[in-house]
Amino acid sequence: RILSPLGDRVVAISGTTEDVVKVADGTFSGFSLVMNTAVWEGKVVGSLWVPEVRDSLFTQVGLTAVPLVELGVVHSLLEPIDLGVLLPVPGARGRLFPFSVEEAMIAINRLLQE
Repeated sequence: RILSPLGDRVVAISGTTEDVVKVADGTFSGFSLVMNTAVWEGKVVGSLWVPEVRDSLFTQVGLTAVPLVELGVVHSLLEPIDLGVLLPVPGARGRLFPFSVEEAMIAINRLLQE
């Protein structure tokens, strides 16, 4: 119902969230792992930096900033803007490091041994 005024500009796509992110023109979220996928795919990505997001990020993980914004690979959206003017951040993919289970285990073991 909410999207009905947009008519045929809204297309339903079946698949996982990551599949949808890969084919979308852009991804906009407060903070989410799907933003990583969108950056990796070279899409426009924006972090909605509103009070609710700030509070949630701090409450859930103790952060005061969105890591991808701090890394400079996504746009920080502080207020409503024309999303059509946003472009993917140049070189963003090169600043991401895919998660490695092996490296994570090594880091956890080091911490446990300290």
